[in-house]
Amino acid sequence: MFVRFAGCGVGCAYCDTLTEAWDEMSPDEVLYRIRDIVHYAHSVVFTGGEPLRQHDAVGVLAGALKDMGRPVFLETNGILFEAFESVKDVIDIVAMDIKLPSVTRTKPFWDEHHRFLKSARRHDVFVKAVVSSQVEEADLVRTAQLVAAVDPAIPLFLQPVHGDGELTLETVRWMFDTCVQYLRDVRYVAQMHKHLAIP
Repeated sequence: MFVRFAGCGVGCAYCDTLTEAWDEMSPDEVLYRIRDIVHYAHSVVFTGGEPLRQHDAVGVLAGALKDMGRPVFLETNGILFEAFESVKDVIDIVAMDIKLPSVTRTKPFWDEHHRFLKSARRHDVFVKAVVSSQVEEADLVRTAQLVAAVDPAIPLFLQPVHGDGELTLETVRWMFDTCVQYLRDVRYVAQMHKHLAIP
């Protein structure tokens, strides 16, 4: 089950999140909506936007869901490490993005990512990096080195921007080969929700 939080603040060039289609709700209202159907879900995913921009609500919701026996899965841009510190005890799984400046076309967040991953390493954690035909080798290397400096066994998922017609299999292989020099577990995964036309 997905609970999508509005707002992010990074502004990635490839962002596909609808920013107008959301309803403002309190944590109690969210829990009311999901309480009757949460038993069908293996876990509950907090995604966004960026859930940690509303870390107080994340803490309330995650605590209630854990009381219901549901694992909580956090998808995050991996920047707000102080907010994560305030809720990490009620989070089970962390999917942390590393924002590659050559792909996002934003400022780099290397220091924030490093601090966040160090804080998240005691969780079931994996790292995701969205890639495109515009990715620079320096960004790939720095990403792999950053993860390896925390733990080379942390999985790194390379996820291509959907619809990038210039991204070739040769480029994909080069990305994989670059990262696997530093990490034990590198994977390449498509944005399946895009292929299945799920918004």
